[in-house]
Amino acid sequence: MRRVIFLGLIKLVSYLIKICCYLNLPKLVGLLLLSSLRKNKLIKYSKKTQKVVIVLDKSFGSDDLKSSFMDKKSKIKFLIIQRSLIRVIFDFHFIKIKNLKFKKNNTDYFPNDKDIDKQKIKYRNFLKEVFKFMFKFMKIDGFLSFNLFYITDIELQNACLLLNKKFLVSHKESVILVDEVQKMLPIYWGKRFRNINISALNVYNKYSKRNVVDSKVLNKNKIFISGMPRADKFYSKSKNQSNYILFLMYQHTAGLPCPGNEWIKYGLDSNIKKFSWEKNAQKTTKVLLDYAKANPDLKFIFKTKPGFSLNQIKLVKNYNLNNIKLLVGGGDTSELIKNSSMIIGINTSGLLEGAILGKHLITTNFDSRDKLNKEKFLFKPKKLINYITNEKKFLLTLKNLSKNNSKLFPKKTKNTISIIKKHFGNTNASGGIKFKNFLYKNLNIN
Repeated sequence: MRRVIFLGLIKLVSYLIKICCYLNLPKLVGLLLLSSLRKNKLIKYSKKTQKVVIVLDKSFGSDDLKSSFMDKKSKIKFLIIQRSLIRVIFDFHFIKIKNLKFKKNNTDYFPNDKDIDKQKIKYRNFLKEVFKFMFKFMKIDGFLSFNLFYITDIELQNACLLLNKKFLVSHKESVILVDEVQKMLPIYWGKRFRNINISALNVYNKYSKRNVVDSKVLNKNKIFISGMPRADKFYSKSKNQSNYILFLMYQHTAGLPCPGNEWIKYGLDSNIKKFSWEKNAQKTTKVLLDYAKANPDLKFIFKTKPGFSLNQIKLVKNYNLNNIKLLVGGGDTSELIKNSSMIIGINTSGLLEGAILGKHLITTNFDSRDKLNKEKFLFKPKKLINYITNEKKFLLTLKNLSKNNSKLFPKKTKNTISIIKKHFGNTNASGGIKFKNFLYKNLNIN
């Protein structure tokens, strides 16, 4: 009930902010934003906090933040602001812009358009007045965001610079499992975003830092590597369960070079045509459903994000099996991973999280069209992930692993540790401590 009331209030505040934008009332927008701020109650605080930071909320980013202060009280008070409220202001200022890459896909911030440049200045100045007014009522030391390239944030970053406030970013999109996409990113970022005006950036691993440096959007002296804080929980000594088969339902563009659904070819070795995992997702889901139907004694959890896997969700509901639990958004994915016996997924960090715990991992590819090119965009390291391309082998692997008759790979190999370190930055529970140190250092906290 509280959640419903909260969402209703955010909807009302969004509507009022839109009206204020039309009437050019930035101070009133500031009051509305102040009224919407809420303390992050998942974090324990010191009796006297030294700094106050506004967090632009995002699920995995908030998980990183929570993990960083799991065992130690925070000297920073974190206030959450709904990112959707900033989006209302952004959308108002660019409502007449027709450039879809800029406005809808959010993949091009410098399209060489005079009308867009004019609106950027208006948007930046409006935000400056909004937060300048807010700062009169509340001491705020800076902002924390979880993506370096959120298009709504770029002028907020510039406004912070003008207001002498810190703007910190912890880039939660640091894990890029597919090497082909890693090659694309530095060129893409450099062409589409250019210089980014933030105080400091935190990333999970070495290649993310290298990619940002190569893109020339930010000086390397501003980039810190922490490892992935939310992965720390997987190194706890608590006993893991094996209660069900976990299917992290396939997102159709997972691991593909298409931010904002725009296919980006920069730096790619192959001239492959745009594709998605839709056919593979549908086939994998159907085979799993048939297997679950034939094995009512086994339990399954199918997990996806809101707005994804729509055709597959429909298929699951049509089967209506008692031994399958469908989760669409919400919940703690880390707990789902901990308590699973095996994980089926495609190009997801959930596979690596499962690898830390020694879970059996499966990735499928039932789409035979242009197979070799498609395989370049799949994360399927040998002796870590069971990579399966035909239904018969998939069913046999499911049978062997679910009956626990076969242990195809050892739980921890040097190869596994090396891959985890490459992507998650650490092979121990130190990511949270390093992220906390990043925040304290850049906010001048002893």
